[in-house]
This record gives sequence, structure tokens and C-alpha cells, in this order.
Amino acid sequence: MNEEQSEGRFFATFEKYEEFTNAQASLLSKDLFENPNDEDDRQETEKLRNLSVIVCALPPERKAMS
Repeated sequence: MNEEQSEGRFFATFEKYEEFTNAQASLLSKDLFENPNDEDDRQETEKLRNLSVIVCALPPERKAMS
């Protein structure tokens, strides 16, 4: 029965988990009702860009094929 339940599931590793969770926590800690100054806005944009790079990055073997 246990084999039937795990059939169809896909398991993977997330190598940049710690980096991702740190960046995510940093962004989520921001006050959404506060208007950021230019420097804070730039930093938040950079953190969001870094999160996007981590999440959307292709595995090394896929990068070689592209």
C-alpha cells in the first residue's frame, strides 16, 4: 500500500534552500504599508531579483543543453 501511495510522487533536492529562505524572510519582514525610500526600494528589488534567480535557475546539466 505504501508503494502505491508514493507512486507518482517526484522528489528533488533544493541546493540553495538556506539562501532562498534567508532572502524570503528578509522580504517578508518588510512593512507593506511603509513607503520605502530610494535605497530601501533598490535593496528590495535586488532581493526579489535574487529570489527569482534562485527559483528559476536551471540545473547545471540543463544549462549545458541550452
